[in-house]
Amino acid sequence: MRTRPAKLRATIGLSILEVLLICGVLVVLTFWLLGPVLARRFARSSRVNCANNLKQTGLAFKTWVLDNGDKFPMEVASTSGGTLGATNAGQLFTHFMVMSNELSTPKILVCPNDQRRTAAANFWPALSEHV
Repeated sequence: MRTRPAKLRATIGLSILEVLLICGVLVVLTFWLLGPVLARRFARSSRVNCANNLKQTGLAFKTWVLDNGDKFPMEVASTSGGTLGATNAGQLFTHFMVMSNELSTPKILVCPNDQRRTAAANFWPALSEHV
């Protein structure tokens, strides 16, 4: 059986630093190659969240209509708990404020992808400030 010379045996092995460097390069390459795939998945989930927010808002309107004689808030007088007077005054945020029992949070009124708007933390008075 032949044995390798000691000098040759020492040059074949890798040091811990070299192994870590190779692993680091592989991780960077993996993220570089998978980056667009992960970005598309995140964009899709944001669109799903936005569509869910729209659905929840629509369901809140539908619940309010069912509880108030088949009329939307903007069709019911302010003295009866609606927002008919606010519509004429241009205060459209009040439509959502009267539905605060049906809406879980005012944050669903803003799409997560919309960078120009910030979601209100509560219905009053913060919602009126986000007009």
